[in-house]
Amino acid sequence: MRESFTHDGGICFRTNEWLPGRKTLFFIHGLSGSCSAWKPFESRLGDRFNLCALDLRGHGKSLRPRDYESYEMGRFAEDVRQVVTELGATDPVFVSHSFGTLVTLEYLKTHQSEVEAVVLLSPSATPRRGFGPRLLRPILALGRLFHLYRPSKNRGDHVDYAIHPQRSDWDVPALLLDIENSSWGVYLYVMEQALRVDYTAILPSLTLPALVIRGGRDTVFPTSHDDAFRRAMPQATLETIERGDHVIVKNNVEEIVASIEAFLEGM
Repeated sequence: MRESFTHDGGICFRTNEWLPGRKTLFFIHGLSGSCSAWKPFESRLGDRFNLCALDLRGHGKSLRPRDYESYEMGRFAEDVRQVVTELGATDPVFVSHSFGTLVTLEYLKTHQSEVEAVVLLSPSATPRRGFGPRLLRPILALGRLFHLYRPSKNRGDHVDYAIHPQRSDWDVPALLLDIENSSWGVYLYVMEQALRVDYTAILPSLTLPALVIRGGRDTVFPTSHDDAFRRAMPQATLETIERGDHVIVKNNVEEIVASIEAFLEGM
């Protein structure tokens, strides 16, 4: 995989050798992560697909703006579109995890016709639902109002998850390593932005092939979050990894790769 940056130097991304006639997969990571989360997928899929894994703004080696407005969902979608455009990718398949699925849904609001299919791992269309998010939103807003947090440094790096695996949803050392890499400012800014959105209304307009995979033991976006996809997207394939948690992207690679391959072959 070769590491590159967009023309303006803002977004870091990795690609393998792109060959004509192959499907193109774009990987979009979750909150406080980076493109290094997809390395196990690159080694398993790179011989059959053109691959691109990017660092979202504020994450990994991508540029880290310091103002809250720069982390609105539309900005993330614009960054993804910039990478897609600069690479000249046509009809890509988006593979996204957790917060990355929100970026994908934001992208599909205006560019669904340019995407062939989506694979949504541990997704939610309404992350603000539930008592916890309702409690967090005013606290996060208050902290931002009084400038209690602000992103530090211009860029981070890539965490090697082979050395630092996240073994559960609440593996504190692994979570702190990721958060410190992106900075607490980015983490809190992005969390607050994520708790503002609700994509339930756009789901019925999504007609492209979709694969939704969730861990049966997900404690961040539990299986109840599948209800919106089940009702509004009858064409979607829904799968559950019964013993999986929210971080199935790190802990259930083989099952996910097998499901992606079967899904793409059946399209």
